[in-house]
Amino acid sequence: MRLSLLAIFTALAMTGSVVAWLAAPAKFTVDLCSGEPTHGELVRLADDWRVVLATPAPVELTPTKFFRLRQAKVTAPVPTGPQVILANGDRIRGTVLHLDEEAAVVASELLGRVRIPLDVIAAILLEPLRDEMTAFRMARRLLEHKPSTDELWFRNGDRLRGTLLAMDDRSVHVQVGDDEVAVPQRRVAAIVVNRELVVVPELEGVHGVVVLTDGTEVHVRSLRMEGAVVRAQAAFDAELAFAVDRIAVCEILGGCATFLSELEPRRYEHVPYLGATRYELTRDRSIWNRRLSLRGQVFRRGVAMHSRSEATYALDGGFERFRSWVGIDDETNGGGSAIAYVRVDGEERFRSPMLTGTSPPVLVEVDLRGAAELTLGVDYGERGDVLDHVDWADAVLIRKPAEE
Repeated sequence: MRLSLLAIFTALAMTGSVVAWLAAPAKFTVDLCSGEPTHGELVRLADDWRVVLATPAPVELTPTKFFRLRQAKVTAPVPTGPQVILANGDRIRGTVLHLDEEAAVVASELLGRVRIPLDVIAAILLEPLRDEMTAFRMARRLLEHKPSTDELWFRNGDRLRGTLLAMDDRSVHVQVGDDEVAVPQRRVAAIVVNRELVVVPELEGVHGVVVLTDGTEVHVRSLRMEGAVVRAQAAFDAELAFAVDRIAVCEILGGCATFLSELEPRRYEHVPYLGATRYELTRDRSIWNRRLSLRGQVFRRGVAMHSRSEATYALDGGFERFRSWVGIDDETNGGGSAIAYVRVDGEERFRSPMLTGTSPPVLVEVDLRGAAELTLGVDYGERGDVLDHVDWADAVLIRKPAEE
């Protein structure tokens, strides 16, 4: 019996498959350690981190050759809705269905049901937030708050300290002294977990960070592609499954590149122009705790500095070059002026023109062969230190690609 086109579309729509049936294969960009990126359709992704890209001829790449896979024209949002924030900075966008003394079960639109051990959770955000900037700042605030007991943050600003017992679809149950208190979920903005009981899973060798198109971000031990589905072994030992076209970014860690924001500087010094205001070096966020942004382009990775300051990193002599974009963050609304420079083992290798809040970012590429130390510096511009919010965006240290 013949089926009409309308009947086929109706059947596909009922199963949620119509979009997948019509959609063209997702196009990806692979950032190579050797320089220029390559582009094409993702054909294969193996659990040893090998990828095959149709460019159009198939090209196989290993983690000794590339450090990032990203879907073309896709920028992952910051989740503004309910989410679980892990101690390592990961976040799972979704609603907690159930929580007990061992784990939380989360309903995720892209991952389905996910069981997350309680001992890796830093916080649970229950209250939807109004925009991405508010959500980004709240996630950082929850992650950086490290109480010695569990805390409920109420939507009216109050807090309750106690021991988290359980959570269901209506209430959060907390032990306060000798009493068990059931707090209605609708009153709770966030739950912050006793950080003395939280662990960060250790990852060795080559591993990755996957960011999905809903803003979910997870450290993974391995990935493998099965048709149009990717299966990932999360750092917290759950197996996750999601569609290939839901990958926004996949960063490879422990391979041929190291993101500068993954490292602690050996030394950091900030000298205020006037007054006593001192600014810290910030990692993967701007001076004002927003996403790094240069002339409208948002960057996941990088460090931000305020004039006048210097950050020095110890190297192991095995890096080939340093690469970054440098400019004044968009959060200044066109303000600020500063000079950026790079020194290698005390010798200046790069000095920028005058950077302003309207000038385009400058690409920095510096030879690091045999270097023991890398110093990034920001100096005062034309108006002292006013709004000198300098981003070293997408800053990476590249190792010489290994011969295979």
